[in-house]
Amino acid sequence: MLQIAPVETSKQLLQFIMLPFELYKDEPNWVPPLISEQKKFFNPARNPYYQHSEVQLYLAMQGKKVVGRISAHSNTQHNKEHSENIGFFGFFECINAQAVANALFNTAYEWNKQHGFTSMRGPLNFSVNEECGLLVDGFDTPPMVMMRHDHRYYQALYENWG
Repeated sequence: MLQIAPVETSKQLLQFIMLPFELYKDEPNWVPPLISEQKKFFNPARNPYYQHSEVQLYLAMQGKKVVGRISAHSNTQHNKEHSENIGFFGFFECINAQAVANALFNTAYEWNKQHGFTSMRGPLNFSVNEECGLLVDGFDTPPMVMMRHDHRYYQALYENWG
């Protein structure tokens, strides 16, 4: 049975960080992040993003197995600068299962809605100063600095969710 759980413990945060290592283990063009840097990045005491914006990370679980992840977050600086009321999502990773993707996207959407945002934008891994967007072509080449490398099936997961 599929369950979406907020990341609340250090064990869950490590599961969130480590999921891409499992999903991309056979992808020769995926460049893994440094785990120590990811731990700092998601630490509110170490990342200044948390000083001005809210973040909620989620895991998709099937039993004890992590099968997906996503963040729902605000970007107060963006909304002030652009006079918008937009919520965001990012850090999406998922097995090739539309039901899992839908549950993750719906969870991020509901978080943003509950926080009073009129729409949701993404994928942005917090902001345009980090990785953003979705790879839809060029899967056979290594990514450039600050560019994502996604699975080919992600585009369909996004489009099918709407």
